[in-house]
Amino acid sequence: MENLALILEKMYGALCELEVTLLEENTQLSGSQIDPVSLQVVTDKKSSLLAAIAHYDTRRQEEETLHHQRAPYAGIQGLETSWQQIHQLTVRLSELNQRSGLLLEKQQENVRKLQNAMNKTRVGQMVYGSDGQSRTGASGRSFNINV
Repeated sequence: MENLALILEKMYGALCELEVTLLEENTQLSGSQIDPVSLQVVTDKKSSLLAAIAHYDTRRQEEETLHHQRAPYAGIQGLETSWQQIHQLTVRLSELNQRSGLLLEKQQENVRKLQNAMNKTRVGQMVYGSDGQSRTGASGRSFNINV
């Protein structure tokens, strides 16, 4: 049972780190401008923490099978408290993750609006497409006219 307590402790620690990461992600997505490099760092850390949590959860399930126990560990002092803390934190993390999703959708909508505005006001002028290549006007040809 000591292994199970240690696994739950490590899982809780990773979940606490994930909370800090999700708060940072929310902060970045709430801004008027997003620093893509910084957001990528946060996203990579989030992915790493989720992988660690999945690993701890697999180990937890293996220990449960070995000791014929199941969460929420009713009546097992220490484990029951740890599991309650983990459960409460995962509820909060779910809310933070949903907020990140909504903020990301809002940022994507802002980008779409900006692209639409650019497409309407820049007709005939040089612009860059999503592939990074320059495009000119509707015909794609340029003319050199001297008067």
